[in-house]
Amino acid sequence: VKELYNIENTNILMLTKKVNKNNTSGHKGVSWNISHKKWETYIYLNYKRIHLGFYDLLEDAVVARKLAENKYHKPIIDEFFKK
Repeated sequence: VKELYNIENTNILMLTKKVNKNNTSGHKGVSWNISHKKWETYIYLNYKRIHLGFYDLLEDAVVARKLAENKYHKPIIDEFFKK
């Protein structure tokens, strides 16, 4: 069954799941970095974490994450649901 939800070494269920309840930012891939004292954004693709940057404002970090989702995740999700 695991293979049914994988495309390009990426698990579709992980891309489409909701935010974890212990998430403090309220957004997937956005967290507070204590050492930099900034919001850090990241996205996972092909079992690798891609660092998207550090931001002073949460809103800027969320925008960066959404842009990355459109760039990296959307094509994979679209391909999966095209089947």
